Amino acid sequence: MRGWKLAVWATLADGAIAAGVAALWVAERLDAVDPTGEERPFTVEKGTSLAQVALEREGLVRDARVFIALAEWRELAGRLHAGEFDVSPAWTPSRILDQLTSGRVRTYAVSIPEGLRIADVAARVE
Repeated sequence: MRGWKLAVWATLADGAIAAGVAALWVAERLDAVDPTGEERPFTVEKGTSLAQVALEREGLVRDARVFIALAEWRELAGRLHAGEFDVSPAWTPSRILDQLTSGRVRTYAVSIPEGLRIADVAARVE
């Protein structure tokens, strides 16, 4: 009977160790890539899914799979907005996810001098 209890405790201990290692792995993946990184523009094209966004390749997240799992857990996976966003490798994946799903796209100031024709305005905006 004693051997059975020992086997149960050993199995529970193995499971706890495995869960701890997995939690540390995920926590490391949810950390910022570069704490000194500068903000830079990142474009999401219309119709792009979260799985197609190249955040890992651009050096903005450590693991795209963990980023997608985070988005699904927070129920934001289908709320990606198209546009040009300011993002930084110094941000956590959670903050990057908030930025890409918020709709707060990068804006540009445009000055239109009085008296310009519409064709001239269009040429300046392009």
